[in-house]
Amino acid sequence: MSIGSAISTICAIAKGRSIGTIGEKDTSEHMEKKREDAKRKKKGLDAVEVMHFKLKLKDGLALVGSEQKGKPSNEDHLKKKFGEDNYRIVCSTFKDALKSWVGNKEELNRRAFGFYENFRPSVSAGQRGWGRKGNLELGKVKNTIEK
Repeated sequence: MSIGSAISTICAIAKGRSIGTIGEKDTSEHMEKKREDAKRKKKGLDAVEVMHFKLKLKDGLALVGSEQKGKPSNEDHLKKKFGEDNYRIVCSTFKDALKSWVGNKEELNRRAFGFYENFRPSVSAGQRGWGRKGNLELGKVKNTIEK
């Protein structure tokens, strides 16, 4: 959950920058020093690569940027977003679809972002779609992920 939250944050920042709702990366001397300090502190931490995102883990939580605490593994947020019953159905759909990938972790990792692009909810492009909710079609999730 923490890794998913980290990837979601990275993608949201990239999208925000691409449509102009989030400013470009601060390249001031102060911020560059802060990033270098964060990089130094991350040295030796466990690393994981998911969907071609290389993330450092601290105490089992994924780090994004110069943060030191890690992204929380907040299942409650998703339960609130989907509703308790729908959340269970969503989780079950993903788990069942992923069963066909047992033993093929590398290929799944290589193709996962493309899967996400295929089943993610549709919203308007650009700023009109920023922050808007779409419908997650579980049939599309299942058909996209299952081998």
